[in-house]
Parts: sequence; structure tokens; C-alpha cells
Amino acid sequence: LPQVAFTAPTVCFGTTTVFTDLSTISSGNIASWSWNFGDPLTTNDISSLQNPTYLYTTSGTFNVTLICTSANGCVSLITIPVFVNTVPVANFNAISSCLGTATIFNDLSVPTTGVVTNWVWDFGDGSPISNQQNPSHIFLNDTTFNVMLIVTNTAGCIDTVIIPVIVSPLPVVAFSADTLIGCPLFCVNFTDLSTISNGVITAWAWDFGDASLPSPMQNPSHCYATSGTYSVTLVAVGTGGCTSTLTIPNMITVQPVPHADFTATPNPTIVLSPIVTFTDLSTGNPSTWSWDFGDLTSALDVANTQNAQYTYSAEVGGVYQVNLVVTNQYGCVDDTTIEIIVEPDFAFFIPNSFTPNGDGKNDGFFGSGYGITDYQIWIF
Repeated sequence: LPQVAFTAPTVCFGTTTVFTDLSTISSGNIASWSWNFGDPLTTNDISSLQNPTYLYTTSGTFNVTLICTSANGCVSLITIPVFVNTVPVANFNAISSCLGTATIFNDLSVPTTGVVTNWVWDFGDGSPISNQQNPSHIFLNDTTFNVMLIVTNTAGCIDTVIIPVIVSPLPVVAFSADTLIGCPLFCVNFTDLSTISNGVITAWAWDFGDASLPSPMQNPSHCYATSGTYSVTLVAVGTGGCTSTLTIPNMITVQPVPHADFTATPNPTIVLSPIVTFTDLSTGNPSTWSWDFGDLTSALDVANTQNAQYTYSAEVGGVYQVNLVVTNQYGCVDDTTIEIIVEPDFAFFIPNSFTPNGDGKNDGFFGSGYGITDYQIWIF
């Protein structure tokens, strides 16, 4: 009888099993071999070769039978279990990244047999491989990279997966303003000039530097109420949620404003004393003054001196709105108005004697006055 024997190494699923016949016979020779590989999923799991190979359709333990027949027709057989190990299932995810920031890779591989013992990461950009389970990597370009992961389990079986990973571009932030220096209330129109290499900019956040609420508009307008210098910041959000920030220090200058103030003496006054003196009390270093004394009967009721004096001419008195406009060296303006009251009054003079001698001096007896239109004289 033949002494039947063979070997078959343990392989991973997807790898061909190589069978090596070790059968012997004490006299004569072995004439034929009949193999049954014990694969339950097919009927073609047979071979008559002395040293065949076979690719199993699944993983597991298979009872392989070899029947040897000698030249004299003597038959022997042996059944030996052959093992096909499961392969791991390679898988991972990558947290979407922006150019210049690290992409985080999370291994999601399933070992199926034992545990995963080895990882090989090829990031698809020509950089060195990584053997960490959950590596991070900074890509130098904003494009799509085919990242490959090769995993090995305890049985030495290998699986590979390739997944595209997108690296989103960063916006290039830029902006301008239609004016940079002015007086409060100083309103500025800002223009977004940001660009992005791929995709579009989807959101904007403006910080105008004056503790006001941020603006989400692309091209906002903003008014500054207080003098000072203000740094302006724009945050732009591009495709993939990637953000870039630009701050222009001290971009906006709001100049100080003078404070107009003055006094008028006397106020109120009367038509018999119509001269009013105006004294400037303005602060904030004004450099020019412009007075309007509110006398609509005169085109000369203006002055450009710091302190002024004006004579009101209306005999019946009136109420006058006096306005002072002050301007500082930066061209910033303030004004204030005071109401001047000129009250009506009258005066009358009549002599106690006259000389009607025809010499042209005091020949008539009559009164004279101010603030009256007519009068009567009774002589007793």
C-alpha cells in the first residue's frame, strides 16, 4: 500500500493553496493521485495532479482527502484539515481638512482574525509612508489625494483600500474702503476683494474694531460715532468650511470733533440797547468760526471772528436764532444755536420851554421819541 501524506500551508483568503505530495511506497511506484479539496461551495474541487494548487471560495477549515493508487492497483488515502484564514477589511475615514492644517485619519479596519497588527499609509502625495494606526498628515496642495491603507492581521493576512481625500483651499482675504479718514458720524463703505483658488467664498464676518456687532454682509457699510483709530478684520469662509482672516491695523481714523458753545450778553435785551456781545466758549481747538445772528432783515448778520458783536435794528424787537459753526484743523464741524430776545421798549422827550422868535432855534414845541408811532399834546 502507498503511505499517503501531503502538506499544505495555511494561507489567507484570496491566496492559492499549494499542495505538496509526500506519499511513498515501499515497492513499486505510485501511479495516480486523486485530490478532493473539501470545498463545499463547488463540485470542481478535485484534481489528479501530484502537486496541485487550489483557490478556495471562502475562508475556513477544509478537510482535504488525497487518494493514492500504486501501479499494482493498491489504494490508500488520508484526510488532513487545511486552513484558509480570513483577511482583514481595510477601511478608514478622514476628517476633511483645509490647506495648511493637518488631516486626521481614523482607522476603521476590521481584523476578522485576531487583531490588526500593522498599518501602512500612503498619502498619495509622495511623502513617506506612516505606520501609525491613526496618523495625521499635512498636505501641501489643495486638491484630491488617493490615500491608500494596507492592514495586516494576526494571521498575516493583508487587505488594501484606497479612498479619495479632499483638501479644501483657503480663501485669500483682501478688502478695501472707499474712505479712510473722516469726522464722526463717519460712514465707510467696505468692499470685499477676497478670492479662492477652487470653489466659492460662502460667508463673511466683519469686525469694525469699535465693539459693534459683526456684519455678515459681503460688502457692508459702517458708521463710526466716536473719534479714534480702528483696526478692521475680515474672516472669509470658503468651500469646505475653510477660513482665513485678515486684519488691517489702524485702518480707519476718525478725527476729533470740536464742541461749539458761546454766551450772549445781554440776553434778553431791549430795542433801546440792541448791541449784543457774543463770546466763544467752544472746546476742542476750533480753528474757524462762523456766526449767523439770525437777523433776516439784514444780509450783513454774519461774522467769521472768534468773538463777535451785533446790533439788532428792529424798532419793535423780536426773537433771533443765533447759530455758531466751529471747524477744527481736521475739517470736523459742530454747531450750536442760542435764542436772542430783543424786547420792545419806548422813550419820549418833550421840552419844558421853546423860543418862537423866528431865529430857527427852538421855534417849535413838539416831542420826540423812540418806539412810538403817534402822540397827543394837551397844553393848559
